[in-house]
Amino acid sequence: MYHLKNCSNLFVRFTFVIFAGFIIGALETPAVAKSGNFSVNPGTSETAAAVTVLDGGGAEWRAFAWKIQNGRQDELLTSQSATATTAPLTFHLPPVQQDTFVEMGLTTGTDSTSPMAFAWRTLDRPEGKHLADYTGQKSLLPPADFDEYWTRAVHQLDEVTSNPKITRVPDQDTSTGLLYRVELGSVESTTIVGWLYVPRAAYAGGDPGGAVVGQFPAIMLIPGYGGDQHPVDRTAQGLITFSLNPRNHGPSRAFWKSPVEHLVYNITSPENYFYKLAALDCLQGARFLFSRREVDPGRIGAEGSSQGGYLALATAALEPRIRCVAAMVIAFSDYPDGLELATHGGMTQLRDLLADENSSPTLIRKSLAYTDGANLATRVKASVLITVGALDPTAPYLCGIVTAARLPAKTTRQIQVDADARHEVTGRMRRWVAEWEQRWLKPESPPEAPLQ
Repeated sequence: MYHLKNCSNLFVRFTFVIFAGFIIGALETPAVAKSGNFSVNPGTSETAAAVTVLDGGGAEWRAFAWKIQNGRQDELLTSQSATATTAPLTFHLPPVQQDTFVEMGLTTGTDSTSPMAFAWRTLDRPEGKHLADYTGQKSLLPPADFDEYWTRAVHQLDEVTSNPKITRVPDQDTSTGLLYRVELGSVESTTIVGWLYVPRAAYAGGDPGGAVVGQFPAIMLIPGYGGDQHPVDRTAQGLITFSLNPRNHGPSRAFWKSPVEHLVYNITSPENYFYKLAALDCLQGARFLFSRREVDPGRIGAEGSSQGGYLALATAALEPRIRCVAAMVIAFSDYPDGLELATHGGMTQLRDLLADENSSPTLIRKSLAYTDGANLATRVKASVLITVGALDPTAPYLCGIVTAARLPAKTTRQIQVDADARHEVTGRMRRWVAEWEQRWLKPESPPEAPLQ
């Protein structure tokens, strides 16, 4: 089911997908996403999609709408012009007869070749069709052997002995938490590294050498693209925190460093593609948590942003015991729409690669179809929160909508768009995540334990 609640600048009418800034579905009152002197409205059953200049400054503004084809401007659909005072000036997207990817650009220049002061890409839908009902394009869907592919992958990990190496890091202990460095064996004979913070109250007398006297919920944190997942301590909130670095990230690079940009590592070899391997690294991390006596196995979640949000969702797709997922500005999900709408980041790199006939595009598409987060979503049993930025040029908000729509019907999900966000994790998103994890993991501040 969809989870609904009111947020600032939010107007709820139907139980579809909810957003801070706008709702995809029907609106009682239109809401907008703002970027400086501009705002966007993606369109609802009651309002047409539009871009607004909030203060025209008395200039003559021109708006151009292009059809987007293969991620690039194609046919010019409409041009509009108007002179604004200090009042808002709104330009509507053109009416369309079928789903059309559109870029809307605003300029005070003379024609469509002038530099644009603002540009925004979205899906323009025919009258009567709502973004809440959009489930994505009919390309790069799960291959016929999708489940078999991931079953083989999990069996590949089953054959690996994780052989955990756990080392105390007492100089980074906190008043409520004890820190451990964890090394785990993973597929292709590599080692991954994580940082485990455990509440002192989990051990008798707060002594890490003492008997385990309490179990706590746990959250696994996964880094964004190329990032280093440093130790994060949430023990004061009653959470065991496992900051995991999959291969080619953080201290795990000492054991496995990609010889190329990891986005394209073995991309023409679906059985050995990077994101399959990284997903298995994260599954190994989750299995480690399930093995710990300090962890309540019924309350384990996964969290990340951008690539980390994608891998958090992938972890839940492979490990049905995961209780909840928080995926912020989720990336590498819904490739078909992202390849059309993105103007920065990995999607644009993949788009260029697929356009090169010498790059084995058929095999690349196969790798992407197996590992697409929107396809993996079909396997998820956990409760899922997805947050995206309305103005995100790297992981377009539409991709989050499609990913949520692909979750099984019985899966509880909440998808929210931060109206002002690009590809970033905002304070508002962090609050949503904290509320989500409080709901599903129900952490409690641990009792005081004596310092050793």
